[in-house]
Order: sequence, then C-alpha cells, then structure tokens
Amino acid sequence: MTTGITGIAAISNAIEGNYPFIESILSVLPICKQVLISDGGSTDGTLEILHKMEEKYDKIKIFREKWDVHEKGKLFKGVAKAVNRLIKRTKTSHILYLQVDEIYHEECLNQIATLPKIYPTKTFFKFPFMHLYSIKPGREHVFEQPFYAVSGVPYPWAVRMIRNRPQEVVSFGDAWTFCFRFSEVIKKYFFHPKKLGKTIFLGDEVDGYTVYVNLKYPVFHFRGGQVGKDVNRSDLKPYRGPFPAIVRSLIGKKYKIREELLDYR
Repeated sequence: MTTGITGIAAISNAIEGNYPFIESILSVLPICKQVLISDGGSTDGTLEILHKMEEKYDKIKIFREKWDVHEKGKLFKGVAKAVNRLIKRTKTSHILYLQVDEIYHEECLNQIATLPKIYPTKTFFKFPFMHLYSIKPGREHVFEQPFYAVSGVPYPWAVRMIRNRPQEVVSFGDAWTFCFRFSEVIKKYFFHPKKLGKTIFLGDEVDGYTVYVNLKYPVFHFRGGQVGKDVNRSDLKPYRGPFPAIVRSLIGKKYKIREELLDYR
C-alpha cells in the first residue's frame, strides 16, 4: 500500500438527476492517484460519459455493477456495499469519498493532499460543508436559479476522507459517512458482546481517530430543490460566490453535460 489518495464514487443515472458528476470527479482528480467509480446500472447515458472520461484520464477506472436493492426498492444499503467494494480495490493509504453533487474548490486541493503525511494515524477526516439550495422545488440540481445557503444544516461537517483500513472501516447507512466495524483492533477500546461483527461506531464518536480539517473553502454541496424538513426556509440566505472554478460557467445557466470538460486538464 502506497502513501497517497484514491478517489471513489458510486453513481447511477446521474444525467437523469442533473448531477454535476463530471465536475465533481474532475474537481479532485489532480490530487488522486486513481479515481475508482462504481456505476450501478445507469441507463440514461451516464455510463457512456464515464467511459469517455476513462479513455481521457488514465487515473479513472469504471466498474459496471448491479447494486443490491433494499428498503422497498431504495438503493440505500446497495450503495454502501458498492462503496465498500471500491474500498477493497484501493491501493493507497487514504481514500477520498465523492458524492457527485459535491464539488471541491481548487484552492483546497494542496491542503487535502498533505493530510496523509500530517495525520498518518488518523482514520476519519471531516471536512466543512456548504449546502446550496435553489428556490425551485422538485428538481434535484438546478443551476439556472439563484442559490441559497444555510449554515450547519443538515450537517456542518462530514467524513469525506478515511485511512484505508478495509477490514475495520466501512461505508455506513445510505453511504453518506463511514464507521468502524467491530474488530480485534478496537476491542481494547470498546466491548459490545451483543453486537459482535456489526458496524456500530461512527467515526466522530471514537475519540482520537477523527480530525476536523478547516479547509479554506468548504465542500460545495449542490442540493438543488431538496430543501428538507430540517431546513428552516427563513434561514436560507442568498449565496453569490465564490464558487469552484470548474462550475463558475454553470452558474445562472441550465445544467447540461459539457463534452468539452472531457478535455479538462
């Protein structure tokens, strides 16, 4: 296992959902030795775009897979299993997890790239988040509408990088975070005889394993019209920037797949 970062992402029908998946992947590509992507059976052209990216960039590797479906047809646990398969395929010391409506500012990349050497024994790396909403409900990712931001809701921080410990650290729930799997390594810290073999510890609940990384810019989470019940609409404030360079030309326009980004370096 070599010191460095591998990016991983699980994607399915990103075009249909207007996910800025190309921009998301390319926003972290410069600091990743590889980017491994599981496509869960896309039928909307997403897989074809991913293969174009794979042809352009030696770092990108695509895996066409069938995800398990759980919870009345929802893909929650199936996505987590796909992420865990990607973890097992990585060959670097650290893993950067991408949800493809999240985009990193280019001025944060060097800082993220140094984390494996600065914190070689830490397992979970939490990054600050900015959640950006549009005022147009019912659409997932709308760039032509003004953006509104709210601080700390639904979550101000999230684990987006982990140390590569595939036997002990796994994707959790609907793959939005990571946790420890109960193992011999952490028995000396915790003992839950009734939960042996289960994933029971979230990273930020385990003292000494997590570092909060104060990035210059937060991770930009483009949530579109998905304003949940945990968000008070009166708290939403207009946000006009700054934005990561890779999405600046999108702002105020209808989102579309930009083929020219396949040549982005």
